[in-house]
Amino acid sequence: MTDGSGTRRQPTSEEREGVFRAVFAQTAVGVAQVISRTGAFVRINRRYAEILGYTVAEMENLTFQAITHAEDLEEDLANMRRLLAGEIHEFALEERYYHKNGSIVWVNLTVSPMWAIGEEPDYHLAIVEDITLRKQTERALRESEGKLREAQRMARLGNWYWDVSSGNVEWSEEVYRIFQLDPKEFTPQIDSIQALSPWPEDHERDKELIQRALASREQGSHEQRFLGPDGSIGYCFSIFQGVYDDDGDLLAIKGTVQDVTEHRRAEQNYQTLFSEMLNGFALHEVIRDEQGRPVDFRYLAVNPAFERLTGLKAKDVAEKTMLEMMPGTENSFIDTLGHVALSGEPASLDRYVPPLDRYYTVTAFQPAPNQLAVIFDDITDRKRAERQREELIARLEAQNAELERFTYTVSHDLKSPLITIKGYIGLLSEALEGVGPESVHGDLERISSAADKMGMLLEDLLELSRIGRLINPPEDVPVAALVDDALTLLRGRLEEMPVEIAVEPDLPVLRGDRTRLLEIFQNLIDNSVKYMGPQPKPRIEIGARRDGNETVYYVRDNGIGIEPRFQEKVFGLFDQLDPKAEGTGIGLALVKRIVEIHGGRIWIESEGKGRGSTFCFVIPNSK
Repeated sequence: MTDGSGTRRQPTSEEREGVFRAVFAQTAVGVAQVISRTGAFVRINRRYAEILGYTVAEMENLTFQAITHAEDLEEDLANMRRLLAGEIHEFALEERYYHKNGSIVWVNLTVSPMWAIGEEPDYHLAIVEDITLRKQTERALRESEGKLREAQRMARLGNWYWDVSSGNVEWSEEVYRIFQLDPKEFTPQIDSIQALSPWPEDHERDKELIQRALASREQGSHEQRFLGPDGSIGYCFSIFQGVYDDDGDLLAIKGTVQDVTEHRRAEQNYQTLFSEMLNGFALHEVIRDEQGRPVDFRYLAVNPAFERLTGLKAKDVAEKTMLEMMPGTENSFIDTLGHVALSGEPASLDRYVPPLDRYYTVTAFQPAPNQLAVIFDDITDRKRAERQREELIARLEAQNAELERFTYTVSHDLKSPLITIKGYIGLLSEALEGVGPESVHGDLERISSAADKMGMLLEDLLELSRIGRLINPPEDVPVAALVDDALTLLRGRLEEMPVEIAVEPDLPVLRGDRTRLLEIFQNLIDNSVKYMGPQPKPRIEIGARRDGNETVYYVRDNGIGIEPRFQEKVFGLFDQLDPKAEGTGIGLALVKRIVEIHGGRIWIESEGKGRGSTFCFVIPNSK
């Protein structure tokens, strides 16, 4: 500063204050004069107030402690204590302030003392620069990098950069993970990278692909094998691009590498399955008409089982259509496959192929848009066996019906002469009463007894011939009512022994022909009485139990029991374990037939001779 004569002079204190005020007010950063020991603002410029959203007047009523974030305040105060103690001459740090609206403002704070060394500390100068935008950018960048790393980790995708002039190679974290290498122990260089793939033929192929891509200035790609630290073989897929200067010279090559080991192994497994599977497989391209409706299917690939099951060779069907190879294919089959191709819904069906004279079970599905896959198996033998079985069943049913008619006819026709025989025996007995030798009367009694037994046998045969059909339409019948009716019919027989009868309460309901269902319980109870043996306290229990989803009905006795080797035999026609026992041996055969025509099954539970027997049966639709 000069006077009027041009002589340089020192500025006055008023002039220095004016310059300070001008700089203080106009500077682009926030500036404040602060009482060092209290933190109160003495003077503050407009920019400082703007950073925090206050007016200058409002700021002059605050302290720096009030605007400093609670988590940053202690570091700020610690630096102030060191400044006041003369341990440091200034300090700078990044910290957070509270904006007037409650948001956070990041600032770069520089604090300098306004007292000279040796003077008593009074004021300090605080200069703040708003760095909120920079902090937000840094945070967004960190988050973006974190998301990129996470995306690469999830996709098993890494990136790399090769500086051609220096030979340096940079890998992202994921590349190290793909090759199962430790960044602290492995330095990526061209030689060390090639050593990861110890197959010369792969190197030559990859080199050719890279040179071709660089020559065309286009993006290139290749898949390569690599050897893991444990000796396992992995697969990776690389995409790369050259980086060039303004003169077109190659500076670097950058690219990505993705671990495709699992995909490649799955593909190998698929190829193995494709080749080894027993089912035939064919992949087709969908052929459409002008309206977009599928009208035919072109073969894209078939497996060896296709050749074996159809007799057609892969080379013969290549690029041919289904109708070209099998012109007799019915329209309904084409329509079914077309629906699969349009809707994507799989379909299964059995079909006969006239040109091949074979039956197949076919499943069709859509593996990709405009494609159709068919899996099939040859069921010709099964179909023919089913047809033979149906024919055999039909013949057996016809023969069985004929046998039933024969049994009914014979039984019915024999009853008439039997009645005549019985009548004449009666007349002859009356005529000889009191006359003739005693042996004649004995012979007549034996003839009469034989005729009675023959009559019983004929009645049972007639009944057996009727069992093949239900007499009445099915109805819901309470089992308790069936048991009561059976006990009533057998009352006289039960009272002769006498037998203790125990009937379980709350028995379920059976659905079926009431008359036939009654015969089941009547015959089973009668059989238990018949084979009770010399039991001092004869007892019969009738009840039901749950066994999984089924209701098992039973008639249990404490009679003579049945050895396991005879338990199936008792249901045979005319089979009696005791030839001296009364009856014809048809009763249990009748029960078995009745249970079976109701769709059920019957069996015996017995621990053996002298341990009693339990006859169990199941009939569906029990309630």
